[in-house]
Amino acid sequence: MGFDIERLMRLALIYVDEDEASQLVSDLKRIMDFFNKINSLDVESVDPLYHVLDASGKLRSDKPEPKDTIEWIRRHSRVRGDMVVGPRTIAEE
Repeated sequence: MGFDIERLMRLALIYVDEDEASQLVSDLKRIMDFFNKINSLDVESVDPLYHVLDASGKLRSDKPEPKDTIEWIRRHSRVRGDMVVGPRTIAEE
């Protein structure tokens, strides 16, 4: 399997010199060989995994809880009257 290293450099927007290019081609060949080895495995009788660990996490119940959002904003923000004061975005002249 050959790699067009010039095309790969152009697509990746990188430049590598000749020494690095030969190392890159060698690494890419090893990676592709590994994937070909994986593709050759017979996995027809293997059930798919949804998670690598066979444990379930503790999830909270998905129930809406009443929240007073306006009061939370007033306690955790700078408020002037009924308005929340945000950071200045336009410099004064």
